[in-house]
Amino acid sequence: MRRQYVLTAAMSLLLPCFAGAAMAADDDVKFEVAAELSATSWYTEFQKPYFEKELSKVSGGTMTANAVPFDQLGLTGFELMRLVKNGTIDIASVTMNYVTQDSPALNGGSLGGITPDLEAFQKVYAAYRPVIERELATKYNAKPLALFAWPQNQIFCNFPGKSDVTLAGIKGKKIRSFAATVSDLIEGLGAIPVTIPFAEVVPALQRGTVDCTTTSTLGAYDQKIYEVVTHKIALNIGYSASFIVINLNTWNKLSPQKQQILATSMADLEKRMRESTLRLEVESQACLTRGPCPKGKTGGLTEVVSTEADITRTRKIIEDYVLKRFAERCGTQACIDDWNSTVGTVVNLKASK
Repeated sequence: MRRQYVLTAAMSLLLPCFAGAAMAADDDVKFEVAAELSATSWYTEFQKPYFEKELSKVSGGTMTANAVPFDQLGLTGFELMRLVKNGTIDIASVTMNYVTQDSPALNGGSLGGITPDLEAFQKVYAAYRPVIERELATKYNAKPLALFAWPQNQIFCNFPGKSDVTLAGIKGKKIRSFAATVSDLIEGLGAIPVTIPFAEVVPALQRGTVDCTTTSTLGAYDQKIYEVVTHKIALNIGYSASFIVINLNTWNKLSPQKQQILATSMADLEKRMRESTLRLEVESQACLTRGPCPKGKTGGLTEVVSTEADITRTRKIIEDYVLKRFAERCGTQACIDDWNSTVGTVVNLKASK
């Protein structure tokens, strides 16, 4: 017996549809998957081949997947964990910032500006992973299968005709933010955060709804944001984490053998994605400016390099804005203590209300 769901691009039709009785542990399985954004390298280079070919190969055909990028399902990303929780979707690739409203603790490893490089990011999430696993299980009925970082987030702005732009120039500007913690950092820098889904960033910049956007260098290139801005402010405001999660009911119905195959192959996928983050970061940085660009067209953006004063100021903002507000959102002292004993130890920072 093969269990199947039907996913459509219309939200009103995103309802689970079961064929026959509950899945037995030795049944063949076809997972319904909401994969990463269709235009990103994470989907085209990694998740698409994994779900279309690799999973079937390593499982001897006993596990397959119907994987569709979540934007092609008509979703913005914020709905994904709800759909995983209720079983409409078996597996989803979710940027952690999409779920922090319901679980502020999940964003503890991706607070604005706390990880200056990928090495720091890996250490932070190695320490914080037990907290993430607990939060996903208790709040979303989900289990993480893989966790990866997007290349560093920076600020991309419209300063047409200006050649003397500095970080101070964003004061008073409306900047698209993708997370509460990034909004905290933006406010600390004297700008105005505006929340807009990633898919709407380009038209918002074209209309002047926002002056700038924060996003990863990879996302900025893949989504052609360089066509609607003039400057890239090379202040690393941190790394966004994404996870590939599975509904716990779906996981628990798998046989131990299938669980092992899925876990092992996902660990390999995570390793390959992790190793590619630095390459993609270097490539996208070059592609957004003046090259060389192995991906194709160069963006031609003017790069604004951070000074030591900018970096010192940003760390002060992290302490005064980002960490204090995270502690407030965290709510309980236990949540704050979890962060201080894991992430805080790694990055030498302390959160308190």
